[in-house]
Amino acid sequence: MDIHETARKGFQQGPAYDAYRPSYSDETIDFVLDLVRKVEILPQQENNIKYDIVELGAGTGKFSRKLLSKIKQERFLATEPLEGFLETLKGQSPGVETLQCAANDIPLPDKSVKAFICAQSFHWFANVKSLTEINRVLVPNGILVLVWNRKDQDVPWVNEFYKKIESYKGDNPPPQYNDMKWKEVFHQVTSIQYVQDYRLQGVKFEGPMDFVLNNACSVSYMNNLEDEKKKLAREELKKILLKQHKESATIVVPHFTSLYLYKKIN
Repeated sequence: MDIHETARKGFQQGPAYDAYRPSYSDETIDFVLDLVRKVEILPQQENNIKYDIVELGAGTGKFSRKLLSKIKQERFLATEPLEGFLETLKGQSPGVETLQCAANDIPLPDKSVKAFICAQSFHWFANVKSLTEINRVLVPNGILVLVWNRKDQDVPWVNEFYKKIESYKGDNPPPQYNDMKWKEVFHQVTSIQYVQDYRLQGVKFEGPMDFVLNNACSVSYMNNLEDEKKKLAREELKKILLKQHKESATIVVPHFTSLYLYKKIN
């Protein structure tokens, strides 16, 4: 499977990632399901649809679990290329249908999926091969929904903290969502077109200082640092937090959710 090397190396600890990453707000889940339920399927395509929702790069299932709690009749499949993450997902959501695959090689029939959801993942496979494969599997009028949790950088200390984390990206980062480089692929695969983007309420994310630091260090390129450099990075991040918060404080990290809607036009 074609997996970005930074992700392959940096995302090996499924339980730790799952423990320290934020979930998603009820508003976000309801909004996504409403988008899916509004997709208009051509009558001749109805019988071809195998899944209403396929999640690509589902990771440890942070988004999947919230979605499954609200799904009614929708047929859902969670896919993830990394075995460690997929095992965590299955352990957290027994009985969920899963498939180990990458976005550039989806073993599903042509025009068989109503909606693809990528929660905190599309920047890892924002390339022509993957988007062409998504286009192949999407039914006409089907949608691609991209979701990211984002720290609210309008808050000064959060901005300083976030920029320090980003400074460790290294030489081979993915097309990051914060600088929107992932959007470039849609200029090359024009049959999937932009519809609208939304800013939604973020989930409440809070915890003691160690929890916030563990969240920062769960980022792929932070995980890839050598032990000594990782220790120094953690200390630098702690200094930023201590300027704003006492070491014993419960820290609330403001978040919002960015959502981008795309539609297959033929």
